[in-house]
Formats: sequence, C-alpha cells, structure tokens
Amino acid sequence: MNRISLAQLLTENVPDIDGKNLWIWGTGDTSRLYQEGLNRTSLMDKISGYCDSNEAKWGSRFYGKPVIPPSKLSEYPNVCVLVCSLQPKVNREILTELKAMHIEGYLIDEIILKTYHTEVLQCFDLLYDEESKRIFTELVKSRLLGKNPDRSIISDNTYFIWRHLASRDVMGGDFIDCGAYTGDTFEKYIWYVDGIFHEIISIEPDPENYQAMEKRKKRLCEEWNLQDSSIKLINAGVGEKTTVGWFTRSNNGLGTKFSEHDHEGSQQQVFALDDLITKPYTFLKADIESFEYKMLLGAKNGIQQWKPHLAVCIYHNSIDLYSIALLLHSIVPEYKIAIRHHLNTLAETVLYAWIEEE
Repeated sequence: MNRISLAQLLTENVPDIDGKNLWIWGTGDTSRLYQEGLNRTSLMDKISGYCDSNEAKWGSRFYGKPVIPPSKLSEYPNVCVLVCSLQPKVNREILTELKAMHIEGYLIDEIILKTYHTEVLQCFDLLYDEESKRIFTELVKSRLLGKNPDRSIISDNTYFIWRHLASRDVMGGDFIDCGAYTGDTFEKYIWYVDGIFHEIISIEPDPENYQAMEKRKKRLCEEWNLQDSSIKLINAGVGEKTTVGWFTRSNNGLGTKFSEHDHEGSQQQVFALDDLITKPYTFLKADIESFEYKMLLGAKNGIQQWKPHLAVCIYHNSIDLYSIALLLHSIVPEYKIAIRHHLNTLAETVLYAWIEEE
C-alpha cells in the first residue's frame, strides 16, 4: 500500500460525529493509556463520559467524567459510542452489542486516525525508509479495522535492532532507560556492548519492580565485574515537568497506571529529564505507558543539545503512533526517524531516531 492508498483509506467513509453525544466504552488500562493522548486533541472536549460493563464502576467518575452502564446509553439523544480496546475479540463483541441496542458505534482508533489523517500522513512522509512506511501503513490499517497486524512486519531485538545504534560512540556511552521494569533492557544493553559503556541511568516508578532491578544490578555487577557506580537506579517516573504523580500497580507491574491528575494509589516523584540529567547522554529508551510524549517535552533541551539516539515506544495509543514522530521532528528536524514493530499484537511498536553520520 503506497501513500495514495493510505490517504484513501484514511479519508473514505469517515464517520460523521459532529454534534453527536460521544461516550467511550471502557474504563480499564487501555482507556487510561488513551487518556494521555486524547488530552492533546480536540476530541476530548467532545466526550460526555464513559460506559463500562463492570457494575462496580457505575456511578463513579473516570478522569472527571461520569461512568454509566451500557443499558443507560439509549437514554441519551444522538448518542455515539467509541470502543476503546486493543483486543480484536473484545472490539467485535462490543460493536455487536451496540448494533443489537441500535446504538451507533465505532472503534476509537478509526475516529482518531481519520479525524487527524493529515497528521498521520505527515508522519508517513517523515519516515526514513520504505520498511518503516510499510510497517506504519500496516499498523494504521490494523487499528482502523480493529485487528492484529500481519506477522510479516515483526522484527526481533527490540531497542537494539537499528544498525545506526551499533556504533561504539553510541553504544559505549551513557544509556538512559526510562520505564526500566526489572532491568531487563539494560541487561540486554550490557550484553550488546560487551560490557563496555560509561554509565546506565535506569528509571522505574514501580517499587516492587525497582527492588527486582536492584537484585539484577547486583548480579550484573558481579558477573561483568562492573563498578557499582556505573549503573544508577532511580525509583521515579518521568514526564514534562518535575512534580509529584500518583502510581497504581497493575498486572504484576506490567502496564503500570500512572497519573498526574487522578489522586489514586500512592504518590511518586516524577522528573523532567532536563532537570534530572545535566550531562550528555548518547542513547535514550522509553517505554512508559503513554507518558512518552510528555517525557520528550521534558527532555527537549537535552535532546536538542546532545542529539542522542532514541528508541521510544509509540503503541500505547493511536495518537502517539503519529504525533511522537511529529514532535521529534519539531525538536530536532535533522533526526532520521524509523519505526519497527516487535510483537504479533498492536503492542511493541518502537520509533527509532538518530543523526545520520557524515
């Protein structure tokens, strides 16, 4: 599929949601991930509230808006429901249920990607290589249709696949690992560079993951004969500003819920990278549950000054899929930008950016 075909796919059969009473179906982890992206769009102002099949959530508020049972949707005039799930089976079931209720419904990704088709195509145009454009197009198509992508776009070696990351200047320097989980990525990094690097700064907000990461660090320092000071661990989140957020653990530390607005869970420190790191770094990785956009804003000065190689996850919501590339281009226009996809679901899409060596 070329650019013309992609443009046609994005601009044909566009749902008319003007004047509609919009509700989002879903208040789980996926909706939380989408909230960060939606807050950067005009769509958020048009959302009346949320509906959910979970009775325990009825009557509560989600990001300041009411949560109602699906049976109450028909009580609202001109209602239209946006289904927020990344699971194809769930999407089909909910759309079928809405049809049986004679309620208009669409996948939220279809509304987002078609509403912002101009920006989606701008992202396509920024991509460095044809493989990136093929992968991006397949992902857009899959999200529009609510299905998993074709397996032909899957690549191995997440974060360390791109050949431009392989130079010693990059791989032997300072590695910033945002959303470090239990340290699995910085362990791969150590193996990838044969233990030759200057410093690793590993940032993780989950206290239990952080404890596991401490154990991993101790083991790696012993196995590789590394100085303890060469791996710095920080129990915090990252964002646009240095502030305090609220952290809730979910799924055994996978898919951590983190918010700067909902006062749920425990308080946790959040750092802007420009405040936290004041020396050059060569490689920045981020998988931080839809906070990647804010992280980049909070790292803008360092990125402009030092132009590190980047590996940034863009799969947590469909707004990030196109908007993060546009943001990076505005921060450092000379960045080469590529994407690779590393799983047979809609998760694990990573944007890679670097400065072309002369």
